[in-house]
Amino acid sequence: MTNTQPIAPHGAANPEFPSLSDDALGALRLGWRWANVEDDWTKNGRIAENWDRWTGWPYMAKLTYDLTYLIRLMAKYSQEIPAWRELTGSVAELCLNRMFQYGGFHDWVEQAGLDPNCGRYPYLYYKHTIPRGYAGVYNAPGYCGNGLATAMAGLPQSFGWAPADNFEGKPPYVYQHSPAVGRRYNPDPVYANGSSNMMYKGYALEQFAQVKSITGTTRYDGAQKLVYDEELTFEYSSHDVARILAEQLSGDVDENGSSLRMGVDCEVGKVFPICVSVGGLGMQLFDKLYGTDFTPAYLDWLDYGAKNWIAGGPDPDGPVEWCVPYYDRDLNYSMNLPEHSVPLFWTHTALQMSVHDRKFAERIYEGAIKKAHVEPDGAMRIVLGPEFVGPAILDDVWGQVSALACAYEFADWDRYEALKLHVDKSYGLTRKDGEAYYTLSLDEPWPRGIPNHILQLTWAGEPGDFKRMYLEPNTAKFDQPTVEGVDFPSLTIRQAYVDNAGTLHVATDVGTPGAEGRATRFLVTKLAPGRSRAVTRGGQEFGGYTEVSPTEIEISTQVGPGYFTVR
Repeated sequence: MTNTQPIAPHGAANPEFPSLSDDALGALRLGWRWANVEDDWTKNGRIAENWDRWTGWPYMAKLTYDLTYLIRLMAKYSQEIPAWRELTGSVAELCLNRMFQYGGFHDWVEQAGLDPNCGRYPYLYYKHTIPRGYAGVYNAPGYCGNGLATAMAGLPQSFGWAPADNFEGKPPYVYQHSPAVGRRYNPDPVYANGSSNMMYKGYALEQFAQVKSITGTTRYDGAQKLVYDEELTFEYSSHDVARILAEQLSGDVDENGSSLRMGVDCEVGKVFPICVSVGGLGMQLFDKLYGTDFTPAYLDWLDYGAKNWIAGGPDPDGPVEWCVPYYDRDLNYSMNLPEHSVPLFWTHTALQMSVHDRKFAERIYEGAIKKAHVEPDGAMRIVLGPEFVGPAILDDVWGQVSALACAYEFADWDRYEALKLHVDKSYGLTRKDGEAYYTLSLDEPWPRGIPNHILQLTWAGEPGDFKRMYLEPNTAKFDQPTVEGVDFPSLTIRQAYVDNAGTLHVATDVGTPGAEGRATRFLVTKLAPGRSRAVTRGGQEFGGYTEVSPTEIEISTQVGPGYFTVR
């Protein structure tokens, strides 16, 4: 690995302190437009077309993922501009509030038991997404299977593990062969059979924690109402979700008698490391913010999984040769065959697990790179294996952008440049109306959310900042000078940082093309009372401000590049 970090433009910002590049500002503006789209996530409402539920189909067809990755992006950018939180915070809250509505968990309520279409899946499902031998009697990933029961009545009694309990001597004389016993349908998306729906509660917990980390709000500390419809509602606080998740990860068996050693599943029976690690990140950040101790339950799961079933190969210190999309704990079946391998489950899992087990994460990342096709011009592509596409060379877009995020986080700059070269050449980099994104060279009304939110993590911060986001949340910012009342999107903020001496550094810029030169103003709040103010612009004393209160001033300026300091 080389140690030369790419240089991002800083405009009028002070290079001694963090700031956002032009493209990061473009991603911020896109995220703002994304979250403010008018739609309706209640039952019988209309969810807007911008929310990505196609990338990674059928595995990752959940609206909750796009919400989570956009909030995560806002949290990463908020680390760089901690003194301007109103924008990143509002985007994050708009996403989180959708999570409580019908659109956030309707699938858990509506997809019960065995999928009635499981015998009519496309052949690709049978070969690549489900265990061998179970075609026609097994739910494909993406179908919740709420209440699916696969346990055998009388099994513990048969082996002498438990006492028999039918001594009446009346028919039936033995345990019923059918129906299956075990889990009962339960529409509660958080309790979720006592072992399932990580794709909701794990992602909800990270969203809760990131919103708290960005804004410091207490709005979500109490119970939140989760509304399917007028008759079916649930109430959970963020603490409830964290506690339940830790309890289930530490459990022995679920209601079906299926071992929880492999973890809390997503769709019933299927344990996805990519999703359990989201729950682990949420637990970690929650613990840091609230002083709780839920993360050890996840770390125990990760330690066991890293040693036994998540990924592996003959060299315990080298690149892995396989990495599972999921493990079925009802069948004790590991999806580790070549036809099961999908690069996104390697690279994105590696990114998320790097927070707690960097060595294991890098082994997964290195294993994924071994599967990459390198073009003659040096561009690196993460591609689907021949088991999926034969001789064709086709990108796994999610795998590609997550590999890029890993390379950035790990400071693997040679590979970062090679991966980015392919992305920049082939994915349609677009800078338009103050926004920046990749179209994936697709003619769609909106850019794809999931790959963009992941890729845009690399547009801000430094290597290691993804880990720092969960282990070292900045809570001091809530008591420091803060920028508010910005006329966004006309005006945007490139830098908002308080140095060790207590000086606030603010760099403004044009947010909307054509708005430069317009009169505008913004507030600086949380200033220390009882002292004279020292305000500069461009290094010169600046008198264009008004004292609003003993702790607040209003700065008058024009839309455009500008650099201010306030003490």
